[in-house]
Amino acid sequence: MRSLGYVRVVVIGVAAVAVSLVLAAPDRARACGGTFCQTPMQPVVQAGEDIVYVKNADGTLTMSVRIVYQGSADGFAWILPLPAAPTEIGVGTDALFQGLAASTTPSFVASGFENHGTCRQPPRCDYPMPSGGWVCTGCGYAEAGSVGSGGGFSDAASVFGSDAAAIPPVEVVARTPVGPYESVVLRGGSATEIQSWLTDNGYFIPESAIPLMEDYAAAGQVFVALRLLTTSTVNSIRPIVLQLGENEPCLPIRLTSIATVRGLPITTYFLADSPAVPTNYSLIDAPEDVRLYRGGTTWSAEYANAIAAAGGQAFVFDSAQAPPTLTLALPSVDDLAVGETTFAELTQQLSIRGYQGESGLVDLLARFLEGPADETTYVQGCLAFFTCEEPTSFDREGFFAALETEVRAPRAEADAWLAEHPVLTRLYTSMSAENMTLDPEFRFDDGIDLLPSQRTATVHTLCSEAWIIGMAPQELELPSGARVSWFPGTSITDDAFCRSRGGTLHTESTSSGCTVLFGTSAPAARGLSIAAAIVLVLAHRRRRRA
Repeated sequence: MRSLGYVRVVVIGVAAVAVSLVLAAPDRARACGGTFCQTPMQPVVQAGEDIVYVKNADGTLTMSVRIVYQGSADGFAWILPLPAAPTEIGVGTDALFQGLAASTTPSFVASGFENHGTCRQPPRCDYPMPSGGWVCTGCGYAEAGSVGSGGGFSDAASVFGSDAAAIPPVEVVARTPVGPYESVVLRGGSATEIQSWLTDNGYFIPESAIPLMEDYAAAGQVFVALRLLTTSTVNSIRPIVLQLGENEPCLPIRLTSIATVRGLPITTYFLADSPAVPTNYSLIDAPEDVRLYRGGTTWSAEYANAIAAAGGQAFVFDSAQAPPTLTLALPSVDDLAVGETTFAELTQQLSIRGYQGESGLVDLLARFLEGPADETTYVQGCLAFFTCEEPTSFDREGFFAALETEVRAPRAEADAWLAEHPVLTRLYTSMSAENMTLDPEFRFDDGIDLLPSQRTATVHTLCSEAWIIGMAPQELELPSGARVSWFPGTSITDDAFCRSRGGTLHTESTSSGCTVLFGTSAPAARGLSIAAAIVLVLAHRRRRRA
């Protein structure tokens, strides 16, 4: 199954039971739409979106979406137009998105080193000692350095037609609770009628959404709407999983323009047998900026510049590689469901078994108990200290059933997605409202080469007798093969080299190697050197006789 929405940065993923909704899947329908949240008094501004698309063996598509919002989510409403009603809907797991982000976020490493030619060794320098003596050194310096395609636009054709046929009245295809949400699927009616129905039923849909919804309504699409149940808090907001019919992936974006930040970051992941590419947006390569390898800029900033240069409707090809092994599944807690454990012992065992970081666990527990105080505060205290009085009442059976369907099952399913598909593609874009005029569509293409998420560049040191080792110019060879200046080199004479370090060029010996002589005068230092040499010779002779 696939989750289609994430509304907050949550520490742990929550899986969902799939609730059967409806009908037969359409033939090759496009899964496009949009998401937004809005209250009449205070907007909920979308600040980020992550989507995972899973191409199933039977040709169907699972869609898992996580959306990050700024501001209060009171009165949360989420609307998604689709070509046909999903066959299943449920809550998803944030752990999947967190694991994918940690393992696929682009990195730029200057790690390879190649030396060309031979640099001269650093000169021997004399340094005055505070006692009035001197030190002669001839140590070299370790070589410095560390290291680690753009495409054109395709035609941007509108996805939806404008059938002027008679519009049937609004029909409620399905209405059911899904985890912490109430979900409803509506079909028929104009955009105005859909908006009126949702508003009359407690969904806060601004009138500014009507023009954006009109194309979807005219094309006969259904609208999936979700809002939090009255028993849920804003901390219950989780990803949503939708099981669709035969579809090519499409990113719902147009309705997002109603409440979004500038430069909304959008990361799309595709699990399939081959890489995925956009069909109606540009596909561009990661910028080859030397500052990325030096750490002088962030990849997101450079990506934003590249996307803007491509016209604002483009995706960066981050990677196409084998999926990571995340091990998202959590251990069974069936023994706790039938045992005599106290509530404090239960929270402790959940923590020991890896559940405490799960997003929504607090609200999931609070949903099935009463008292003795504010339920959320009470559960937070129990999870923090593992000591608390028993709740007034606790529906243990209901909690463990929900834990299985909303946490354990979706995590296990996400593990299976990763294990069953050989290629994970990551595409990234950032988009402002004025560019959210076209829902991006994607296709799978086995002609696209794989690309690791780590970009590795090589440092080439260009040595010659003109350069002291460690001061020679260096070039950075980028993954494309292009070379840019990494270090311009510092040309300096031996005398200037010593003086720049507070010493003078040593001229009394031309022997090579690293030596350190010390004493109160030059003759004394030479005497110490000769004595040391005699000791070494005698020691060598004793070893030979032995």
